[in-house]
Amino acid sequence: MTESIISELNHIKADFPQYADKAIYWKNTIEEKETFLASNKHPIIFIGNVGVGKSSIITNLANLFIHGKATDRKTLQVTSALPIAAGRTTICEVQICSSDNNPLKPLKLVIDPLNLDEMRKEISIYAEMEWKRHQSQPRNSVKDEAEPTAIEIQRVIRNMTNYTEYQKYVTQNGIRKRQTVYPIKKAVTKFKKVEEFTEHLIERSKLKKRTQTEWHWKAYDILSLKDLKTIIENINLGKAQTAMLPKCMTVFIPSKILNENINFDQTLIDTRGLDGLVEARDDLFTYIKNPRALIVLCAGFNDAPGDTLRSLLNHMKNNALLDQSLKRTFIVLIDKGDAEQVNGANGDRVFGQDLKIEECQRSLELTGTLEDMLKERMIAFDVLQDDDTMIKSLINQCLEKVHQTVNSEKETLVKHAQQFINNITEEYNNKLCQQVDDQIKETIKQNPLPTSPLLEDPLLGMYSAINNSRYASIVYASCRRKGVYYNLNLYAAAGNMALSEAARQYSPLIKNVIDTIDDLEKDQSLEKVQNHISYRKEQYKKALINVITDYSIRVKDQIYRHLIDNENLWIKCTNEWGGGPGFKIRVIQRIKDWESRQQHINAHEIILIEEIPFLAELSYSSNDFCFKLFVRNLRALRQIEWAPNGLNVLIGANGSGKSTLLLIFKLLRIAFDRDLPEAITQVLGGSYNLKFWGIDDSEPIELGLDINEETIWRLKIITGEGKEYQTEEYLQDKKRLIFSRDTQGNLIYNDNSMVSDTKLGIRALIDSGGKETSLRKMASLIQSFSVFHDPDLWTLRHQGSNTTETRKLHSRGRNVLTLLRQWQQELPNNHRYNFVVQGLKAAFPNIVQNLDFEEAGNTLIARIYTPGNELPSPLKNEANGVLQFLVLLCNVASSEEKSLIAIDEPENNLHPYALRRFLSLAEKWAREYKVTIILATHSTVILDELTQKPEKIFVMKTDLLKEKQPIRLDELCDREWMGEFEYGDLYKQGEIGSNEDGN
Repeated sequence: MTESIISELNHIKADFPQYADKAIYWKNTIEEKETFLASNKHPIIFIGNVGVGKSSIITNLANLFIHGKATDRKTLQVTSALPIAAGRTTICEVQICSSDNNPLKPLKLVIDPLNLDEMRKEISIYAEMEWKRHQSQPRNSVKDEAEPTAIEIQRVIRNMTNYTEYQKYVTQNGIRKRQTVYPIKKAVTKFKKVEEFTEHLIERSKLKKRTQTEWHWKAYDILSLKDLKTIIENINLGKAQTAMLPKCMTVFIPSKILNENINFDQTLIDTRGLDGLVEARDDLFTYIKNPRALIVLCAGFNDAPGDTLRSLLNHMKNNALLDQSLKRTFIVLIDKGDAEQVNGANGDRVFGQDLKIEECQRSLELTGTLEDMLKERMIAFDVLQDDDTMIKSLINQCLEKVHQTVNSEKETLVKHAQQFINNITEEYNNKLCQQVDDQIKETIKQNPLPTSPLLEDPLLGMYSAINNSRYASIVYASCRRKGVYYNLNLYAAAGNMALSEAARQYSPLIKNVIDTIDDLEKDQSLEKVQNHISYRKEQYKKALINVITDYSIRVKDQIYRHLIDNENLWIKCTNEWGGGPGFKIRVIQRIKDWESRQQHINAHEIILIEEIPFLAELSYSSNDFCFKLFVRNLRALRQIEWAPNGLNVLIGANGSGKSTLLLIFKLLRIAFDRDLPEAITQVLGGSYNLKFWGIDDSEPIELGLDINEETIWRLKIITGEGKEYQTEEYLQDKKRLIFSRDTQGNLIYNDNSMVSDTKLGIRALIDSGGKETSLRKMASLIQSFSVFHDPDLWTLRHQGSNTTETRKLHSRGRNVLTLLRQWQQELPNNHRYNFVVQGLKAAFPNIVQNLDFEEAGNTLIARIYTPGNELPSPLKNEANGVLQFLVLLCNVASSEEKSLIAIDEPENNLHPYALRRFLSLAEKWAREYKVTIILATHSTVILDELTQKPEKIFVMKTDLLKEKQPIRLDELCDREWMGEFEYGDLYKQGEIGSNEDGN
């Protein structure tokens, strides 16, 4: 049946283009489920603290015993083919897989080794540690402080370099004692420099001879297992002379051994023991996210569940991406003969285990960590006394439940896909589908998302991981490895913080949408479109996972790209080691200092809301300040229809009309404040040649604004010979005429007539007390426009600002100092002043620390305090770039909520660093205060910063006179093609906004 469904969906994709997207979605989703069900391979992931006993359970489940199952702790170590001890025995992750695909090699060992550079790095870090321990002044360390090289890795390097520690007997005061001898200690003293000692160890390790990665046996028997045990032990100890230090070891054994009493093809994975922050373990979260993986959380019996596993469970439960993994998780309390000692057990081992399980469940319930599903999947297990069938049975149950769930989901999908196919031509169903979508949209509207970035600081997870690390030496170890240490992966910490924040903010919205969809599924009147309801439900489930995963990966990867090769920063961080208390604080400050100078770390500001159906369109339309500018036949502007929102960048060839387009906003504002003739004179230099060249005389000039596509205002300018012109004007709301004004100035409003002279009709009605909501909304919109251009830096430098000009910021910034001081003095406007000063400090960290003002008569000047200097210097002594930046920040800070500002050529006089800072600050202000900001520019720096954000870039073209302009960049050019380039390069090469457009 499934094959026929897929075939029919393929036909629909070809024959009904309007339904192709839905057909593709059904096909892909069904095939995903089928692919999952077609395989019975599943990794079983064992996670637990160092020394908890994971390896002993895995040995038991895989039957990797040489002489049969052990009966006591001592023989367990002897008879197990895997290393088993009290912890820190295994140097890497170990996997046990089936060897059935290669019957000639029923037993095989494969290692994934460190490469030469990685091994040299490990030896270098170890050499430095030994050098400081035996040559330098010892550092004042915290009690139980960990070392930057793990104990098991130290052991490997000592053995690889033939400095194996050993024990001997000595007699002191007549008493014979055993003493450990450390040859490495003596070796250190022979060298004067740590670099020499490092090279000595690298030479002795003979790294180039360590190339073997595979060992195999032709039979699976006791002798082969003994040989396997020896080789693994030698690799773990660094005594295998042909093997490099491994990242992972994989043992292949026959499936009939590995999967005995298991209905699936399992791979048993023994992860490295937890000994730090779970959120900084990249390997663990990769496994947890895998929908095929079964998670086995191993807890020490006496202290179960333990803080570390409790923290991991909290991460899983409180994250929309990870919480599904709880359905694939069970907990094992590893009993090492302690059950009989449990209070109340009275020596009964089984009863003691039951009591401990109940105690563990209560502990997790009290903290809100335990899911009901986990109660049935918590067992106690003693390797020596319990039958492994209890764990195998639980593995079977969990995996069968996973397959049953997926199969049920597939059957539902097939059923609804068939309904989609059957009803595809029914027009009535389209209306019902629209009804479903409308209810979903209403839910989205009622659950607005925050407008600020999910993370104010993308490195927050990194700072948190550093700060919360138990040992400063672990932070040092991570810094020595450029942030990539198995126990503290700083990039993983940053990515997991991004994942958590994205899930925290988007999960409630998706939950509410799915709740709405659940209600729609119960609506009998919608029975015929259950396929569409199911389609939307699957979409939203996937969308949440896709959005938060994408956000996490992009944040993590971008930080990694910028930091992994930054030798200078990591050297500065490691050099803080040995500087006394506060090492972690100093490392965080070093990274923060570096971060403050970065402009290209912006992945945290972008989230793919387009992945979530309807969210993008509703996010844009839900803004109260949603308007469209309408212009026809005015100077260089042939046809303008533009709905700018948030931050907008306007580009185009010289003469394409960019500056004229910005001036339209100024024209409308002055026309409202005063009258149209004065606006035309001030802004356009008079009415001569107002009309677009070559246009028929019968076509008027038109200006207009639409608000939310409901309230429409139009102003027609009808030109005659020379400078003469007449105007017509009207306002309508929801297709109802509010007022009209003819060429003679006669204005009709509510069936009453009045004369408006040269005033705009909308202004005349406001002055006469017009109370129509649409009238006042349109007036407020026009009054919110501000246009800034050509900053008057000479006047600002030599004459300061006039203290009497306090109403609004001048279009050329002449009164910028007056307003800046006013913002400083007025509490409600402090945020504007702080925005400017903090922005100056960010763009010019070595020039600006603070500002103050000095007044003489009606003149106000500013002074700059530079870092480290108590005395200020006059602002007039600063570079043009500082003054330009000051004016630009004030342009932005002067805007009110839901207003519009336009700035022409902000890049003048600015260094690229400062320009990138300005763009970031402007975008943040626009987002926070719902301000529309338009930047008309030729700057390739600005365009490069907006690479991957084509929706913010609009192009004016001289060769598209019959089309509406400006054109959004991703509507002008193929987004996938643009993805291969920086936008600044495209502009520079003439691919977009070129002067040759008309040729």
